[in-house]
Amino acid sequence: MATRELHQEKEKPAPFVSIIIVTWNKKKDVLNLLEALSKLDYPVDRLETVLVDNASTDGTAEQVHLKYPAVSILKHTENLGGSGGFNAGMRWILANRPNSDYLWLLDNDVLVPPESLDMLVRALESRPDAAVCGSKILDQQNPQELIEVGAYIDYRRGDIRQNRGTTHQQPGADGIEEVDYVAACSLLVRTSALKSVGLWHEDFFIYWDDMEWGVRFKTFGYRVLATHHSIVYHPSWAGRTSDKSVIWRNYYRARNGLCFFNHYSSGLKRRLILGRMILRFHLIGANNCLRCETAVSGAFSEAIDDFFKGRYGKKSLSLPESDLERFLKIRKSEDIFIFLPQKTMIQMAEPLLAQLLLYEGAFRLHLIVSNAEWKERPSLLHRSNLLTFRPDASGGITMIDKIRILLSIRSRMNGKPVLITPPLTPRFLAMTGLPVAKVDFEKGETITIQQLNVPHLLRSPFHTVQDVFRALVSPPKRIWRVSEAIDPDPS
Repeated sequence: MATRELHQEKEKPAPFVSIIIVTWNKKKDVLNLLEALSKLDYPVDRLETVLVDNASTDGTAEQVHLKYPAVSILKHTENLGGSGGFNAGMRWILANRPNSDYLWLLDNDVLVPPESLDMLVRALESRPDAAVCGSKILDQQNPQELIEVGAYIDYRRGDIRQNRGTTHQQPGADGIEEVDYVAACSLLVRTSALKSVGLWHEDFFIYWDDMEWGVRFKTFGYRVLATHHSIVYHPSWAGRTSDKSVIWRNYYRARNGLCFFNHYSSGLKRRLILGRMILRFHLIGANNCLRCETAVSGAFSEAIDDFFKGRYGKKSLSLPESDLERFLKIRKSEDIFIFLPQKTMIQMAEPLLAQLLLYEGAFRLHLIVSNAEWKERPSLLHRSNLLTFRPDASGGITMIDKIRILLSIRSRMNGKPVLITPPLTPRFLAMTGLPVAKVDFEKGETITIQQLNVPHLLRSPFHTVQDVFRALVSPPKRIWRVSEAIDPDPS
């Protein structure tokens, strides 16, 4: 009501806002978001919503049309990614709603309080020299946890720094501060500025597209803002490191990050940044390999290779096996070693253990647990062979126990054994050379089944030196012409 009174006092209508949501197989999240949008504290006649459906197969478009017939739906026959999806929505609005003042780009799994849009509009209305404003993003599961209020580009490390109130300037009395970019989780853009700067680069497909856009606005002389008064809630980004999507997420982040800094830096600094990034990606990949995550390590290698060869857009990545039951049947394993380092993990693993015990005649179970946990819960595990360890002061496993466990595993191995661990496999268990099934015991899902790839690991130092040398001596050509010569780093 306060918003309507304010606009009446000014004797002019509220700015017209077109909302764009891009989705792929997230029907429940989209419906929750549309429900929240229906409660916005903003004049309904100055709003419209466009849903871009990236070839969903879960009936998203049909359900939205049934429950929210006023929503315009752009349904595609293929997944265009975030870049292509948002571009499709923006092109449609520019062609069909030429009088739209602002576009509000939203993630499909974000939740928006009633005042969130009005605060974004107020921020841009008060700063005519600004083109973009983003919201303060809080964790949906833990609302006291700040994810970011915009972010900054680190032109030294070739990375980003999320704004969590500990870097750069503090917000002014109006709760607004200037940043390098804001995530399209909740991003309001001025239509007139959009027409000057252009749409997203679809070469990215996903990741670094909104970051590049923010920096591009700044190179055109516009300010990019984040306001603490507009708050939205988003699932934690940290949780996305323990599922199979980490493979393609790391690929796009690495490839597109290299593309960004190749474009937005120059001279010797450009070569040093690229070399430093490539070294970092190879080191992370080697660490992944040591934890039986060869697919993630391979994704980094492919990202670097595609960067040098100028291959962008959507990437088809081969994903490792994740069907544990099928894998055990095909492998005809006789022994299964299960690592359960914590009490809560043992409790969550009970359904899996019960299922495996039904097939005890087909293979033997060996549980790797701490002495304390076994003594507390002997009832479920008494039929299994045990490999126990005594946690040290920090809760870890001592070197002596690690050696003893490895020797015990080696002495008990028969046939084609398999190791089951939590998502983060300890390096010492990966060194057994056994296939490792990474299981999310809480969800009861197998993430991947992989094993230590020694040849890949041995080739890693050679590829690291080779790729860093290529970046220093002959970085690839830039792929865009717009503002190509502009280096936004003032130092």
